[in-house]
Amino acid sequence: MRVRPHLRFLPLFVLSAMLLGQAPMPVSAASGIDHIVISPPKIADKAKLTVGQQVTITVTAYASAGSGSPVPDGTAIWLALYKTTRGGSATACARTLTTVAQSCPATGGTGSVIVTYTAGPAASDTNPMGSDQLQAQDLQTRPSVQASTSYCYNPNNFVIKPAPIALKGTLLAGAAKSGTVSVTKPNPDPTKPPIPVTDASVYLSIAQLVPLDANFNPLPANGVAYARGYTAGVLDASFTKLELATSTTPPKLFKTGPAAQGIQFYYRAPVILQPGRDDALIAQDQPSNACQQTSHYAFGTAPSGTRVDRIAGPDRYNTGAAIAGTYAAAGATPTVFIATGVNFPDALAGAAAAGKIGAPVLLVQPNAIPTIVSNQLTRIKPSKIVILGSTGAVSAGVEAQLHAYAPTVTRLGGADRYATAKLVAQTYWPSGSANVFIATGLDFPDALAAAAIAGKLGAPILLANTKPTVPNPTRDALNSMAQGRPKGIANIYIAGGAGAVSSGTQSQLSYWSNSVIRYGGVNRFDTAKRIALAFAFLGTPIVFVATGLNFPDALAGAAPAGMLGGKVLLVTQTSIPSYTADAIRSLRPASDVVLGGTGVISDGVKNALTTLP
Repeated sequence: MRVRPHLRFLPLFVLSAMLLGQAPMPVSAASGIDHIVISPPKIADKAKLTVGQQVTITVTAYASAGSGSPVPDGTAIWLALYKTTRGGSATACARTLTTVAQSCPATGGTGSVIVTYTAGPAASDTNPMGSDQLQAQDLQTRPSVQASTSYCYNPNNFVIKPAPIALKGTLLAGAAKSGTVSVTKPNPDPTKPPIPVTDASVYLSIAQLVPLDANFNPLPANGVAYARGYTAGVLDASFTKLELATSTTPPKLFKTGPAAQGIQFYYRAPVILQPGRDDALIAQDQPSNACQQTSHYAFGTAPSGTRVDRIAGPDRYNTGAAIAGTYAAAGATPTVFIATGVNFPDALAGAAAAGKIGAPVLLVQPNAIPTIVSNQLTRIKPSKIVILGSTGAVSAGVEAQLHAYAPTVTRLGGADRYATAKLVAQTYWPSGSANVFIATGLDFPDALAAAAIAGKLGAPILLANTKPTVPNPTRDALNSMAQGRPKGIANIYIAGGAGAVSSGTQSQLSYWSNSVIRYGGVNRFDTAKRIALAFAFLGTPIVFVATGLNFPDALAGAAPAGMLGGKVLLVTQTSIPSYTADAIRSLRPASDVVLGGTGVISDGVKNALTTLP
């Protein structure tokens, strides 16, 4: 069997994880071979062979798992050599190896075949490319047991940072990881570091290397990855999605920058982390027959129940920054919302808009930017910062400081909270919206529970109060969302009971929609449950759990919840209300993320989330 080009030339440290590192396979009924070991584990380090240099390789087949017993003499071991047009050569049992697997008998009572590999002239070419790979298998076609070893001729080295993308099991569901791919060449002075390569070509793809398909080929990745390089020396404005490379879909070409800047990439983990899976970013120097380097993320072992993580900092500003840092990819998040951490009204509507466009919400003090927030802004590098609220909430001085972190800083701040919500809706829904959420502007829990759903639906949140009439700014915004047409909005959803949004307001809302639906419970926990279950049809891969007694953590978490299709549910510091427990049992999320430290949600509550019956 001939494996696909993008797999065929993976370096051994990848192949060993894919092939040798797997659990022992059942003994092949046709051959009696359980597994194959190649020694040395790779033909040579990158660019370390000279032209004509020979390497002796021992291929040993075993009939049982573990160290096992070698197969009897005469057992057929099938060998093939995949090489570039300028590559080396190999012989075994008086045969010249080619890409068509050839049979060699095990000899010497050790179950082994000796292979002699000779390095080819590409090792000294001025533009060396390519790699050679020895492959051993139990059958000529459709083998069930394989092992490989390789040698890459290209002396240049790919540097992927971070490498690995993350340690096993440490990325949260839906989390983003940013990095760079650069190229270096050996320094003539071995005592000095490698030299960065300017305008180098790098081909990038992403694949799932564990498990492989039945023919030992990679599968499409579980998560997603995007990259951008340099065109004519200028950083590309947008990111390109990376795909699984196949014989018909080559990897994408990117260039390093004029000052040897690296190609930027970001990886977003899947929202549902399937145990035993592995995604890899793959960098190579040619679309096929290539030298390659990978950076991995392994999803880890199966949890005993729902996976529960915590994102926390010592205060609301640190927690908000930690939430943003988990889900916002550096360089790939064009907009960041800034809101005051002292009060909630201005940010309520912003959370839905942030979820819609995949932007984080960071909290600042009215007259200062906390250090952790400035650090996060420096890392994210947004192209636009949107301040939510007037100068009474976020001062003009803070606005001036924010210009150091983004080329564009704008403010959406009205005369009051209702006017600010109107401005957010008209800015991010200029052509109206088929769905609109209405919540009280006098308290936070109902609006924040709705914000995650609104972000997923791409719907705005507008604010009302206990009065029997719709506030004038909200009325104006509803006219905009309905595009000036009576009944022009398909659905208006009210978050909260009549004590939060009056029945008179509900009656007036029927002017803009034939479908006005209220989700109001006996308390904030029940309301959050009702909202989550009403939109369970959207799916719930993840639930963000926040305190129902304060707003900052839920505010920062509502944005990624909307982006990832999750829900926001509420607890107290020491208990899980029955309404919340019922919702989680019904939704059955794959992951829960607790927002805030033990001062707001105890470890007892976090631990109890893993064992809800």
